[in-house]
Amino acid sequence: MKISNDIKIIHLVLSSSRLAGGLYYSVSGITSSLLNYSKNIELFSGYDPLNFQDYNLWDNGIKINFFKKLGPNSFGYMPLLLFKLILSKPDIIHIHGVWGYQALVGSLIKFFLPNVSLVLSPRGMLDDWSLNRSVFKKKIALFFYVKRLLRHVDLIHALNKNEETVIKKNFKNIKKYVVSPNGTMIKKKIKSIEFNKDPKFIYLGRIHPKKGIEFILNAIHILNKQNIKVNLDIAGWGNPKYIDFLKSKIVSLKLLDQVKLVGSKYGHEKETFFRKADAFILPSYSEGLPMAVLEAWSYGVFTFISKHCNFENELKMPFAEEIELNEYKLAESLKKYLLNFDMNKKMTYSDLAFKHIKNHYSWDVLANHIFNEYIKLKK
Repeated sequence: MKISNDIKIIHLVLSSSRLAGGLYYSVSGITSSLLNYSKNIELFSGYDPLNFQDYNLWDNGIKINFFKKLGPNSFGYMPLLLFKLILSKPDIIHIHGVWGYQALVGSLIKFFLPNVSLVLSPRGMLDDWSLNRSVFKKKIALFFYVKRLLRHVDLIHALNKNEETVIKKNFKNIKKYVVSPNGTMIKKKIKSIEFNKDPKFIYLGRIHPKKGIEFILNAIHILNKQNIKVNLDIAGWGNPKYIDFLKSKIVSLKLLDQVKLVGSKYGHEKETFFRKADAFILPSYSEGLPMAVLEAWSYGVFTFISKHCNFENELKMPFAEEIELNEYKLAESLKKYLLNFDMNKKMTYSDLAFKHIKNHYSWDVLANHIFNEYIKLKK
């Protein structure tokens, strides 16, 4: 497809730093690749102290407009956002997330720009698990602006069929859906695989109760009683109180020699972190389509993931295994993996995972899909 500057596209996010969680990678990934199809793309983002520290992912030619946020960071009231958006006169506004001020602005914008097309990526925020957390606050948001936004959007971007099905169940009369997953940057094919004497498992992502990290700790404790040693490195960021809780749990389960909280990993450090891993674990309660799992596969890492990660097809493949939200069953899965593990299997899993990601989750392929949907909206 030729580069087209005829359509002006603005992406709206509450945050463009690591504080956005998985959106930090997913939105930067798709916008970077969309620049191959149009140079007339901008990002409107709330400002937070980590924006410039985390700017490296956005150093891709996209113009970023930062807006000061007031009040609770989870809502992020931006006094100038609506005004600047009206002045910009975009053809398409693509909103990411539904619970922040960017979504409220999206619900109002057609009163001022009736011809603008609205695309909404809920990013897993309208699934049942999410709707059943902080229920009172979300009922207020649904009443005052989220339902209005859903009435006004021209296209809902779901990350998978499960997300589309759940949104259709909970919210009626939405005009059109497109299903397109998150992607990842494709690395060079792995030439060598590291083999650890003591197998190492990793977790990378937001450190939050919904991620099921406590299941992993309990499973390791169970395996210790069977004289099976598991090493786990936990990388990521999160609420300090919850991190302190996990630290206390690690101490109480006597896992200090096996489980390490290693902080956030970015760039070369993250690459090394994945390459030294034998397997990645995510027993999550709720996800849109987790970026960390895609990254793990792009480095050829075997994954243990719950069904809530929404990789139904991949769970039929040899480089992934479904785990239940139960520490005893997780312990059995890890034990089976360890007892049957060898270097040849690791190389086979790595090769299969890499090829699958390259063929199905390249940002370039997914950006082409999304840009074609933009074109259809303006025909």
